[in-house]
Amino acid sequence: MVKAGLADAVATEDFDSLAFGAPKTIRFLHQAAAAPNVRAIQEVDLAAVLSSLSFNMLEFVDLCILCGCDYLGTIQRVGVQTAHKLMNEHRSIEAILGKLDRVKHPVPDSWDFASVRRWFQEPNVGDLGSLDLSFKPPQVQLLRDLLATKHGLPGTFVDE
Repeated sequence: MVKAGLADAVATEDFDSLAFGAPKTIRFLHQAAAAPNVRAIQEVDLAAVLSSLSFNMLEFVDLCILCGCDYLGTIQRVGVQTAHKLMNEHRSIEAILGKLDRVKHPVPDSWDFASVRRWFQEPNVGDLGSLDLSFKPPQVQLLRDLLATKHGLPGTFVDE
């Protein structure tokens, strides 16, 4: 929805939203609401991340896959620092796999990074054109029940 311009940001604790191309990701929203003095809300801007890494989007997706994601196992002894170093040097998973010391860094059998890369690039999000995002008055009691009952926020906080 964010990529399609139907929302301003994705609110999640999962950085996979960036690999899916969300221009803005908001973190710690729930924690900040539950305990405002504990942690500030964090906004992560994808363009700034890409710029600071000097990666294009495809290279960033490859970095995310190498670092570890929800959809594929990792290559042994390739963590964030090694993945970043390898991507800076080789710029793609294919090039890395062509040069990687398979004794030091065994690659799991049937490590299908290409399918995961495609999933990040072209996720099945359904028909966004059929969404009705017109403003409707809030259903206050349902919202209160969600925040206070289901998520355990203090009633005094919810009622403010």
